[in-house]
Amino acid sequence: MFDYKQYLYIIQQRIWVIAATFFPIVISAAIYTMNQVPVYKATALLIIEPAIPPAVDIGGTLNYARLDLAGFYNTQYEIIRSSAVAKKALEILEPKYKEDLLKRKDPVEAFRRQIFVSPIRGSQLINISIDNVDPKIATERVNALGRAFVQHNLEDKMLASKDSFTWLSEQIAVMQGKVKQSEEALLQYNEKENIIALEKKKTLLEENLSELQKQYNQELIQYKQLEVMLKEISESQKKSEISNAIPLKFQSQNYIYLVSEYGKLEAQLVEKAKKYKEKHPEMINIKSKFDDIRSLILSEQERIIKSIELEFRISKATLDSILSNIAAQKIESMHLAQQAIQYGVLKRDAETNTQMYDVLLQRLKQADISGNITANNVRIVDEAKIPDMVTPPLAMNLFRAVIAGLLLGIFITFVLDYLDHTVKSGDDVNLRLKEQLLGLIPLIKGGVDLEKEDSEEISRYYRDIKTTVGFYSREHQLKTMLITSSIRDEGKTTSTIYLSKAFAQSNKKVLIIDADIFKPRIAKILKVDHQTGVSDYINGSVSAENIIRKAGVPNLHVIPGGLIPPNPADIIGSEKFKTLINSVKDDYDIVIIDAPPLSAALEVSSLGSAIDGIVLIVKAGSTSRAITRKVLDVLRAGRGNILGVILTMATRVSGEMSAYYYYKKYYADYGEN
Repeated sequence: MFDYKQYLYIIQQRIWVIAATFFPIVISAAIYTMNQVPVYKATALLIIEPAIPPAVDIGGTLNYARLDLAGFYNTQYEIIRSSAVAKKALEILEPKYKEDLLKRKDPVEAFRRQIFVSPIRGSQLINISIDNVDPKIATERVNALGRAFVQHNLEDKMLASKDSFTWLSEQIAVMQGKVKQSEEALLQYNEKENIIALEKKKTLLEENLSELQKQYNQELIQYKQLEVMLKEISESQKKSEISNAIPLKFQSQNYIYLVSEYGKLEAQLVEKAKKYKEKHPEMINIKSKFDDIRSLILSEQERIIKSIELEFRISKATLDSILSNIAAQKIESMHLAQQAIQYGVLKRDAETNTQMYDVLLQRLKQADISGNITANNVRIVDEAKIPDMVTPPLAMNLFRAVIAGLLLGIFITFVLDYLDHTVKSGDDVNLRLKEQLLGLIPLIKGGVDLEKEDSEEISRYYRDIKTTVGFYSREHQLKTMLITSSIRDEGKTTSTIYLSKAFAQSNKKVLIIDADIFKPRIAKILKVDHQTGVSDYINGSVSAENIIRKAGVPNLHVIPGGLIPPNPADIIGSEKFKTLINSVKDDYDIVIIDAPPLSAALEVSSLGSAIDGIVLIVKAGSTSRAITRKVLDVLRAGRGNILGVILTMATRVSGEMSAYYYYKKYYADYGEN
């Protein structure tokens, strides 16, 4: 989530960096601008319209509807700044307005460097400008530049028309040859293939094919009928010599009569057989007639079948003949189609060449006309007037310097803050560590000598911290308080002594336990006997009552650290040390424990459940935020109740960051009924 307070705090903390960057830039800009020779800017207004069509527009391939306007205008801007236009402008200028340029090694290039082009957004207008210490010279030069550009554009158009005319003339000569060649090829092919009768041939051929196809279909029907007929007769003869499958149209009158008689004799033979035997004269007579009729029928039947077979073969030959004719007609049709295709190709080629010739001839006339037209798509809208204002003005330069100074200063501020990872102020504690700040202790020149007289200035700050902690104790039980730090030399012991004295001076009975067994200093600073202490109690050689000492301050008592054992960390993390705290806390209003830094003994975190509140001492501008966060996490992991942070040796203690400010914050947080 974006936290603007954090960024405002970073700016506030390094406002001197912004000031050190801002003021030199602004002052330098002001001095530079005031010492500059006054420069005047003359500006002319031009219009460039892309609406006039080109002189040559073959086939309509060029048109402004599809023109890349961005590319067109960028090209025009570069033409304005080109050497050709600059050279023409120098030719237009009177000698007195170009004396300084003519003294240069390359006058054209020197003039080009003075040209500024500024398009007006969303329009076809552009401003062209030139700066000079003499406003009259600036005006004459920019007006000469505008006229030179207009003239150059017109000459370019006329040259393009002339080139187009020349090119078209050459193309027309080439196209004339192509037209002649294509028309001759068409004529030769027409004569060779007799193309004039091509359509009639094609129509007649289509009609013949249609008629042949019709004949073929009819003959095929007859052929199939004969084929079926012969097959049925053959099948019938397998069952009986006299076939009953011969169609009526092939039966002769004689055949019909014989079959009729044959039927009658057959019936008589069956009737007589009922009365007579086979050798009976009547039976023999009838049977003789029956056999004669039968023989005649078979003979007539054979003749009929042969006639049918002959007709079948004739039908087959007819079909083959028709198919042959159809094939020949199709070949002829394909040949005609190929002729038509080739003729069409030659005809289209001739027509296309003729059309192209006509188009080129028309364009040639247009090019001839446009070469004499002086219309121009570039015009001067407003010529430059002599300027009366210096550019850029002092106010503009100062404004730019102010913006640049502020931005650069803020940028350097954030870079320095990014590189600086230490805890520097109360806002670092509140905004970045997300912890309560109990107070800020200022850096005292020459340091603080705890063995001499107390510093009244330092005492005042610790009394404010005592007040803040006192408000916390109104709402929560605070009988035991542990003071520790991340590393050594952060002011942990100094804070313990000054804060204990502040509580004692407010008529609180206070006990200091020097638990920094690695480097016990409390007893020596307060000038009490330190031969026995915490380490002796833990080892079981003395009782708690025998290690408590009275300090030189009323209401203040001390338990020294005692002799330094070989394993100091084990003493801090022992259960017996917790027992010592529990055995003495009921006899005092508050017990303050000076614990070793967590870098020396992580066992300090294990005291969290036995302590009512923990205060972390952080040296301003020395301890990194990463280490401080890690220490706070370790203390929370040990179930420690962190009261807040005391920031020592701070180089800046404002009223806003004073202990009174945080006292009011605590008051608002916890309330007072």
